Amino acid sequence: MPPHVDEDVSATPEAVPRDSLRKRAIRGSVVTAGGQGISMVLRFVSNWMVAELLLPDMLGLANTVNAVVIGLQMISDIGVHQNIIQHDRDDARFLDTAFTVSLLRGVLLFLLGCVLAYPASWWYERPELIALLPVTALSALFNSAMPTKYALLSRNMQLSRLTLLNLAAHAIGIVVMVVYAYYFRTVWALVLGAVVTAAARWLLAVVAIPSRNNRLAWEPQAVTDLIDFGKWVFLSTLLMYLARHFDQLIIPKLENMGVAGVYGIAWSLAMTPLILGGAVIGQVLLPALSESKREDRDTFKRRFDRARAVLLPLHVYVVVAIALGSAPLLRIYKPVYADAAWMCQLLVFSMWFQYLQEAWTQALVATGDTRSQAIANAVRVFVTIPAILLGFELLGVPGLILGNAVGAAAGHFVVSWRIRAMGLDVFRADAKYLVLAVALGGGGGYAPYVIAAQTGVDPLWPQLGIGGLIGIGLTIWLYLRVLPRLRGR
Repeated sequence: MPPHVDEDVSATPEAVPRDSLRKRAIRGSVVTAGGQGISMVLRFVSNWMVAELLLPDMLGLANTVNAVVIGLQMISDIGVHQNIIQHDRDDARFLDTAFTVSLLRGVLLFLLGCVLAYPASWWYERPELIALLPVTALSALFNSAMPTKYALLSRNMQLSRLTLLNLAAHAIGIVVMVVYAYYFRTVWALVLGAVVTAAARWLLAVVAIPSRNNRLAWEPQAVTDLIDFGKWVFLSTLLMYLARHFDQLIIPKLENMGVAGVYGIAWSLAMTPLILGGAVIGQVLLPALSESKREDRDTFKRRFDRARAVLLPLHVYVVVAIALGSAPLLRIYKPVYADAAWMCQLLVFSMWFQYLQEAWTQALVATGDTRSQAIANAVRVFVTIPAILLGFELLGVPGLILGNAVGAAAGHFVVSWRIRAMGLDVFRADAKYLVLAVALGGGGGYAPYVIAAQTGVDPLWPQLGIGGLIGIGLTIWLYLRVLPRLRGR
């Protein structure tokens, strides 16, 4: 019997001219980074407004709920979105099968969230979790029900519409969260904000992206392809979740929900490099490398090297900006959140390695190698958990944060080693830029406190002065370093 042939009605959300890959990658990077920049500003302002209205204990409880729900999504991830981006097929039958598999996963996630509500409330000794967790799990259901034309926007690097869609959904969720917090002053504001954001993103994807919406389908060959690709993604994301969120899950037990709320503020700001860079990595780097892989190996290697030459300087810039700017920026929060400043400065060490691991992993995923990613995350978990617990035992919360950085460095090392086996050596360049980031971020972040101690002035003024000088110098350096590469020189 001949294989099923379906009309190609979903391959591209809309017909667009095919510019060169370099032009599309540059345009996509600018659009994605700009959109994420706006999103981060909205997130920071909304977090500040909510922190003014709610107690740290409430923020800590909401962060814990979100960490559990994120865990449900990550531990069941089989990489449907990534598979659509890198797979050779983009016909309607394959896409509808991918949608069906993802939808089934979402239903199971919601049910699992309901089942876990009572054990979570017992573990954290917070009865509110019995109601909070199932409602928050609705966001996982909406995310899993996303039509595949949403992923096709990434595959085809049509990122302007994707960015606007995400920004609109985020803005709707923020409005709901802030208004509810203003009138009711409960943790439900944060939970409803998350659910409304996911629901708005799903609805906008269904109605605002041209092309047909998915139908339920089940093609055995497509399911086999999804499982073959996703089996290592499943293991990898399970391990990544434990490595990335173990600190957030354990702090409420080691300390209390109030400290967890302050830590959540610091974590949200320190995640800027991963959020900003991660969007570019997932929506630009992976599609670009996947398209290069479909051409030839030399083209793939050349474009990876060019991407690395741009991503590393940008990463230094963002990390140093967070290290130097977090302390003065977080002063707008109430004094009860003051510890978030030094927590954020320590957290950027972990974010440095997490970002690079995620970036270089895309070269592996683009070639279909998800096994190496799983191995790297396994090593990271086995280092992170004992390092966090030992660090907390020795130094408290600062030790916990540094232990998390040690685990992130281990995961990055494994990915870099695998990349080297492909003939793409990243060790030397990564080490060089790390030294630069530590010198500027660490030295520039510590110096204001030394000056303040010696002169008696408020640390704010040397923070602004030193941060401004380093910022101007880095901006000039970034312009001279990156612009020629974007122009292909």
